[in-house]
Amino acid sequence: MSSSFVTFVFTIISCLYCFSKNLMVKV
Repeated sequence: MSSSFVTFVFTIISCLYCFSKNLMVKV
């Protein structure tokens, strides 16, 4: 696997994690 792909996936996971945390805080 290329490092760029790993970075891309890691960024998406981090965004999803932050997004879900924000939703939990709002709700």
